[in-house]
Amino acid sequence: MASIEIEAFQLASGVTREGFIAMDAIYQEYCYLNQSGLMRRTTASSDDNWLVVTWWHSPPAELESSSATTAWRAAIDESTYRRKVYETLG
Repeated sequence: MASIEIEAFQLASGVTREGFIAMDAIYQEYCYLNQSGLMRRTTASSDDNWLVVTWWHSPPAELESSSATTAWRAAIDESTYRRKVYETLG
């Protein structure tokens, strides 16, 4: 079943907007673009708040772990991280 994944967070202290944007592009390329069930992934921000929305035909059981994953997770403030997955209705 298709789904929409939403991740909301703030950046970790010391991480710049420009640095995160570059890191997110690498993370997307190495961890998402090779996933067969991916429809689209987009990152957005408003002030200090960030949002990643990913549309899946069928989400993978788990994303492949890599140095890009580790760097991306280290760049976000884990205390602000929220993730929710919604099943599409049609």
